Amino acid sequence: LGWGTTMLVISAAPTDYLTAALLKMKRAGRRVLLVVIGGEKPAPDGGLATYHISDDVKWSEIGRLSIAGR
Repeated sequence: LGWGTTMLVISAAPTDYLTAALLKMKRAGRRVLLVVIGGEKPAPDGGLATYHISDDVKWSEIGRLSIAGR
């Protein structure tokens, strides 16, 4: 990946190993974003930008999905 590229990872079941790898990339200066689909909202972990998309959402009723930074 070129510098300045944001790595977007989408997972329904992020493991500790995945989180550790993403944090290592972040510490190396990479921009990393984790999107977790369904399940429980993940706890904040070391400043890793993480977004949660609930599985309670009725996708057929959504006209537009926006992900805003926190």
